Amino acid sequence: MAMYRQKSKKKNFSECEIEVLLGEVERRRAILFDGHSMGISNKRKRLEWHKVCAAVNSVSSVCRCTPEVKKKWFDMKVQAKKRLSAHSVSASGWGGRSTGALPARREAGVHHWGHTHEQIDATT
Repeated sequence: MAMYRQKSKKKNFSECEIEVLLGEVERRRAILFDGHSMGISNKRKRLEWHKVCAAVNSVSSVCRCTPEVKKKWFDMKVQAKKRLSAHSVSASGWGGRSTGALPARREAGVHHWGHTHEQIDATT
């Protein structure tokens, strides 16, 4: 009978890893998220995600693979959109609970999806 190893859970992303992730994705945003054009293929996008992963691993005590880093990015994007939506609802007075100001890191993350700081400030 084969012995099975129990898969252990990795540590949560640290603040430093998240900051590096945000910075690296911001630098490579045009390649990672724009459509396919001359010189930007899926292979190039994968290569850029590998570079983002290497940058995150350079400050991490845990070795993370590219799909983990990519999933963390998209999870953060969803969280930021939810926070922005909740913040907009609470600021407009149409129900919802007050969430206060968005943290600077979250505002920077939201900026990636087409919302500028001015649009966020206009809702407050």
